[in-house]
Amino acid sequence: MNRGDFLNLIAAAGAARTSVTHTVVIGNSVFAPDVLKVRPGDRIKWTNRDIVPHTATATDESWDTGEIAAGESAEVAVTAGFGVAYFCRFHPMMKGLLQVG
Repeated sequence: MNRGDFLNLIAAAGAARTSVTHTVVIGNSVFAPDVLKVRPGDRIKWTNRDIVPHTATATDESWDTGEIAAGESAEVAVTAGFGVAYFCRFHPMMKGLLQVG
């Protein structure tokens, strides 16, 4: 195998990256982590460990988990053009940021 073939093989392996599921825990009215690096094709799972319901809602309203009850989880898939800043509809002071790359 020559160097060019080897580099093409590495590029193909990177293109075939499998999706990753990232977890954000909600507790004490905070998203943790509040900044998360994701890629299109990944999934994000919010788990509510608080005693009240929450949402994770894009500020541009491009996606929304809907209500996540105490002890429950909700997931969304990251797509191209995914809104990156988000908040809780019930508690607007709760904010998070997704770095899509």
